[in-house]
Formats: sequence, structure tokens, C-alpha cells
Amino acid sequence: GFALFYHILPKSGIITLPPTRLSTTTSSSSSSSSSSVGPGPVSTIITQTIACVQQSIQLHCKVDYGLVLHKIDLAASKTGSCNYSPDDCFEERTYLHGTCGGKPSCYIFPPLISLSKCNNSKATYFYAEYQCIPNRPKLNVNICSSSSPLERVDGGAIVSSFGYESESKQCQINLQSVQSLGNPAHRAFSIFVIMLNLPIQSFREQGVQCNDNDPYIEIEDSQIGIRRLCGNVHTRKLFETCSNTIQIRYKNFDLPTNNIQYKGFQLYVESIEKPECSDVVTIIPPTPNAPFVIKNEILCALSIDRERISFSCVENHGLVFLQSYEFVT
Repeated sequence: GFALFYHILPKSGIITLPPTRLSTTTSSSSSSSSSSVGPGPVSTIITQTIACVQQSIQLHCKVDYGLVLHKIDLAASKTGSCNYSPDDCFEERTYLHGTCGGKPSCYIFPPLISLSKCNNSKATYFYAEYQCIPNRPKLNVNICSSSSPLERVDGGAIVSSFGYESESKQCQINLQSVQSLGNPAHRAFSIFVIMLNLPIQSFREQGVQCNDNDPYIEIEDSQIGIRRLCGNVHTRKLFETCSNTIQIRYKNFDLPTNNIQYKGFQLYVESIEKPECSDVVTIIPPTPNAPFVIKNEILCALSIDRERISFSCVENHGLVFLQSYEFVT
């Protein structure tokens, strides 16, 4: 192979290229990837923005990108000013995740209201952290129609179902994060939900996240474990993997949906550099805890091997997390 290094220099003149004739072909394949060189469109960096209350603000992305909200808060400033400080009091506006997530732009008008989480102090400004993910990445694949046993992801990819059809079937796809040529750094995935809308039973047993008899998807990372999703989930970032290979599974059932239109699912996955993930993981086996006993656990981010911990309860009991912090010493 070969490696190419380049950088961009300013140029005053405008280069005019002769017109190029392109051939256009139509394909019925459900899996498509661009033949262009490079990773194609990828997610933007996280943007921070503020706006004073009672002043309109627009969160926006460029064409063919959609919003992913990380933080969306009203804030009560300690000084009463319209300036961000991490020491201010924040109250999340959760409904905006469903209102703005996935859209190319979103107008917000922060109201002047009292914040119950801030001792009823008046809101002084609106604070948001967001990024944009591409709607048309280099790879777009239907999970039930992929003919490749392993899809290599260089940049971004959308994995989706073909809408939602009430039928019994199981589909899966394996994805590998492509390592950059000449860069030995470990690669992993950043995983986002664009849209997830699958039917679920009206009644779920307590403590059961997704019923085995409901349609669901599973994302398996050999180093982190399995994450199962079902029901209705707004556009959001799920997590970052450590393994450079993941498997996504889709299990569907023939269910009466009472004429309700379900949309299926779309996931966006992106190949990222993650050198802190080593091949060796320190796993602390879970020990079932006695009911109502509060325990403390500490993990160190400076250890040679990436530490990991599992939590477990005795049978017929569930976990309750009272506090969870990250500290810098």
C-alpha cells in the first residue's frame, strides 16, 4: 500500500476544473458504500453555546447532518449574569431531546421561569452542548440484507432495519473499525441512535429492560458486554466501545400492532481512535450484595490495564445507584 501526507495552504487564485462526465447507475442493493477515497462524512466536534433567557437561539447543522444533544439546560447564575459557569445551578430540559434530536436545526426560546432544582431561583440563561452526525455517511446498510459477513467501517456508517414489518426474523451484522494506514493506534466505535421505534408490550415485569418476546436490537462489544434496546428512543449518543469489532443483532416478532405505525431503527456508528483501550482488561467478578446494604466502589483511570467493575444483586432484587462521580486529583 501507500501513505499520503498533505496539508492545505491558502491560495489567492481560483482553480477552474474542466467539466467531468459522470456515469450514473441505479442499484437495488440494500447495502451501499461510496467509492470515494477517505472516510467520508463524519460527526462534528461538540459545540457549546449559551443564550440569555427570553432570547431566541438556533441550534443548527450543515446540510445532510442531524442534531445530537448532549446537554440542554436552563441555568440560574450565581452572579445573576448571562455568562456560563460550571458552578451555576442547572436544570435539564429533557423534552428538547425528542423535539430537536435528529433534526438539521432547532429554534429554542428559553423562558424566564423559576427552577425547582435551584431553590426556585429564576433562570438567567440557556446552555447547550451538541454535535452533528451525518445522515448520508460512506456506508449505509440494511441489517437484514447485508451479504458481507464483516463490514469494514472507515469513517461513519448507518445500520438500519427496512422500516418495521411485523414478522418473525433474526438478523445480525458484524462491523470492524478500520485502522488508519501508518497509524497503529487502537480503533473502536462511537455509537449513536438516530431513531428507534419498535413495539413493546404494554406490561413489563419489574426490573426487565427489554422483554425477550418484544422486538429489540443488541449491540455486543467483547470488552464491554451487551447493550439491548427496545421501545422508543430519541436521537442520542449511546456509548463508545473498546473493541474494534462489534456485532449488532436484530430480533423481530410477528406481533399485532393495532394499526400503529412503527418506524424500525437506525443506528449511526463511527470509527474512532481510542488508544486508552488495551487488549487486556482487568475484570472484577461481581459478588451478589445483600439487600439494602450500601457499598462503595472506586476505579482508577491511571492503572496500567483499564479497570472494569460489575455490580450484582441477590435474586429478586435490583440495583439503586445513590451517587456516581468522576474525580480529578
